[in-house]
Amino acid sequence: MVEKPRKKYSKKENTFEPSDAQKARGLEHIRYEISMLYWIGCHSPWHAIYGTPIHTAIFEGFLLHVRTLLEFFTCKDRYKDSILASDYKFETPSTIPDDIKHDLDKYLAHLTYSRTERPDPDQEWIKYVTRFLPGFLDVCIQFVDSILHAEASQVKLPEDKRDRWQQLSEHLRDWRKSIQDQNALNHTPRNG
Repeated sequence: MVEKPRKKYSKKENTFEPSDAQKARGLEHIRYEISMLYWIGCHSPWHAIYGTPIHTAIFEGFLLHVRTLLEFFTCKDRYKDSILASDYKFETPSTIPDDIKHDLDKYLAHLTYSRTERPDPDQEWIKYVTRFLPGFLDVCIQFVDSILHAEASQVKLPEDKRDRWQQLSEHLRDWRKSIQDQNALNHTPRNG
């Protein structure tokens, strides 16, 4: 069997522009990614079962959604038919650290020698995500709000889907507040 040579792909060659119908369908996939980030991050026991294989699987699932959303929010050049935040006229704030996508690729998504040098990768990821998550949630909330205000995104959200996006916005805000409350509690001096 003769192997066909792989076509080399250059980002500069990409001329794909999504139609309004594609953007509307893309919204359901974006909402899914943000919802999974919320449900896994807020409702799974990944903090309580640290060090077990199920913890690792749940936490890596969470990080996969983080990575997918990071690409969505931060990519400037489209790869093939990637959905980008800029398709929805959303300007991503600079609160996302530049190194997180690199680290997710290097230490999670790819099998590298660099990742063998991390003494306790799960514990490092938890610290990393804990530091990164509040700002990332802010970006997710801002995006969801921009979709709820269709004039900003130029994609009209059907009424039957608006409730889901509104509920997602409320969930994210509640989660963000619980993180703020927890951080405040962790930094409160104790008497004694």
